[in-house]
Amino acid sequence: MAPGANVTVDLHEEGDHLTLVAAGGTPRHETAPMSVLAVDDNDALLGWIERILADEGHGVRLAPTLEGARQMVSEATPDVLLFDHILPDGEGVGFAVDLIKEFESARAVAMSGATLDEEEFLLCQRYEITFLKKPFVAEELLGALEALCLSGGSSRFATA
Repeated sequence: MAPGANVTVDLHEEGDHLTLVAAGGTPRHETAPMSVLAVDDNDALLGWIERILADEGHGVRLAPTLEGARQMVSEATPDVLLFDHILPDGEGVGFAVDLIKEFESARAVAMSGATLDEEEFLLCQRYEITFLKKPFVAEELLGALEALCLSGGSSRFATA
């Protein structure tokens, strides 16, 4: 069922079954499986992200800190870095910029419940880092990744 679809429920007179019919909505494009490194100090959010992306066929690695993320990047470079912009051991935008400078094909999505400062905002624009405002739903996360995949790079700032 496409996000935003209307669902019609038909309960049959016998009451023994019902029929659900989906109509409309925004069709989603299939995206090629990507390797995603998700970095956030919120374990519950990381677990949710892992379930959503794994269900879509993406390979997901998780890190609660930038130190852990650096270690994982040294082992294998992700297609997409999904990161919290404020982490216990540093700020994620600088880490994403460094990753993009080192690996040109890397793409990044910043997640935050806070507003980026002017310098971070400009860095995100310059390095085509997508911004996803917390809290977000699965469709917004998948939409941001789909836009990255379809554009071959950035979807700029996703409006959540």
